[in-house]
Amino acid sequence: MIKLSGWQPVLLILPAVILLHLYVAPYTKVEESFNIQATHDILTHGIPRSNVSEEFKRRYDHMTFPGAVPRTFIGALVLAGLSTPVLWANEAFNRQLLVRAVLGGLNAVSLLHYANSARKAFGRSTAGWYILFQASQFHIIYYASRPLPNMFALGMTTLALSLLLPEPMPVQASLQRIRLAIFLFTVTAVIFRSEIALLLFCHAAYMLIKQTARFGHLAHAIGLLRSSVVPGGIAGTLIGLCMTVPVDTYFWQSPNYLWPELSAFRSNIFPPDDSLGASAWGTQSWHWYFTSTLPRLLISPFTYVTLWLIAISRKATSESALDLLLPNLAYVAIYSFLPHKETRFIFPVIPPLTLAAALSSSYIWTRRHRMLLYYFLSILLVLSTFLSALIAHAILLPLSALSYPGAHALNALHNYAASNNSFGASADNTNSTVLIHLDNLSTQTGITRFLQHAPSLTRQGRQWYYDKSDNATDLLDPFWWTQFDYAIMESPQLAIGSWDVVTTIHGLGPIRILHRGEKREQEGLVTGWEKLDVWTDGLDMVALNMFGPAGLQFSMTARQLLREGYGTHWLLGRGWSWTGGWWVDVGWVPKLYVLKQCESLAKEEVEQLSAIDAGVS
Repeated sequence: MIKLSGWQPVLLILPAVILLHLYVAPYTKVEESFNIQATHDILTHGIPRSNVSEEFKRRYDHMTFPGAVPRTFIGALVLAGLSTPVLWANEAFNRQLLVRAVLGGLNAVSLLHYANSARKAFGRSTAGWYILFQASQFHIIYYASRPLPNMFALGMTTLALSLLLPEPMPVQASLQRIRLAIFLFTVTAVIFRSEIALLLFCHAAYMLIKQTARFGHLAHAIGLLRSSVVPGGIAGTLIGLCMTVPVDTYFWQSPNYLWPELSAFRSNIFPPDDSLGASAWGTQSWHWYFTSTLPRLLISPFTYVTLWLIAISRKATSESALDLLLPNLAYVAIYSFLPHKETRFIFPVIPPLTLAAALSSSYIWTRRHRMLLYYFLSILLVLSTFLSALIAHAILLPLSALSYPGAHALNALHNYAASNNSFGASADNTNSTVLIHLDNLSTQTGITRFLQHAPSLTRQGRQWYYDKSDNATDLLDPFWWTQFDYAIMESPQLAIGSWDVVTTIHGLGPIRILHRGEKREQEGLVTGWEKLDVWTDGLDMVALNMFGPAGLQFSMTARQLLREGYGTHWLLGRGWSWTGGWWVDVGWVPKLYVLKQCESLAKEEVEQLSAIDAGVS
């Protein structure tokens, strides 16, 4: 029987919370669209070897919706390749969950490798605190299984950063580790995210400066440059180009050699005169990464400032803390000069910044019985980590899971059609097609090809087709709307014709502050379809969706106790509100409507419109 040491069970925390986030929020959004659709197409249709251009145009999503710039297929090929053996064993496996679990597993392995390298470099206590801190954060865990280019890059950069952690070994072995780290950085920059080249530059420059300062001359720095940095960079560039250029030239059927990441870099940094490049997606102030992003990524303010300062101020941890902080914060600082900023752009530096906090946490924890100050700090450490985990997994996760009304609407439509044996205007023909129109919001909030019913290759049974057209002329044409059996719409009044509302998908609405004495009153919103009740508290519904009736009861009880002072009159002889009568009210409002075309009316409308067209002609 295998016995687990005290260290090994801790390793299960990271993959467990990644899978938890995947289970609670299994859907994807528009920024993940390319990789999730590409993985679906490779798994479902394979890689065409004859009539290649026609097959790509007929079967692959990227030919219909190419996006602003081409993206690499390398990540999608990896996910499809690793998922295929599982599907051989069980074809009924949920494919979208599977491919996301594969990516989450790869990122979990890289984070665990980083933790294991931290154990070898700094001891079990530091590695244990690193795992606890990393697992108590939200963004890295939530995004670990999301098929973004940044998340393919995260696994490789984390492995590279683990190779830069100190470990007792011969000089030659250390140089080989540095060379491999440079290689991984370079391959990642060439294939997935070009900004990783900046991270590589910051770490290489820091190592060279440190070598020069340590020995007082440039000889050792030049030796490091020749033996590790340059060879690793050249090898990584060549290998990366040999992977991405032929693969992506083939999949995109480009007449010229295609390097997707170079195309994206040019488009974003050096846009044409009639374009804003990346800035078109929004800009932020220069300090946004430091004042907003890092605090949100690390969650605990105790981690963000205090633990770093403690690690730097203690002789035992000072040099290691600076090695972890300086090159990575330099990357964030230099990257801050670009006006367009996104949280996920600085994901690669979160593991080393978290490890820097773990250094001082271990220092405090191992000395908690020596000084009263360390004892109280250790209690604060435990409480702040627990609070961060509570915020990440019990609050932010269920709130984020509500961001996918499109996926919920499509599932509701499929369930309705199956349970009612109702297929819209074509219900009288068992071999007919079922046409569904999907509006812009629905396609951006969770609908993927994995969730759609694929048309049968034998043409037997119902044939499901999904229209994602946003052509303004078509959307205003009454005759065009008559072809659809169902529609998923943000604004149902835009669906021309006679439609019934099958179901409504709700989500969080406006936030307002209720003042002392102000009551929550029932409100209505009349849309011409139904009177929509927005009286229900959004937080109550989040608790219900996440934790069931017990969660709803807890949310309602918390409001009664904190705002309304339930029970205090019996205890104190007078009413007492812990919030002074104030409360945050979160709306619960419709996001999408699932509509069904009225069958008999649809036929009449077609006949009328046909007669009008005939009369006009």
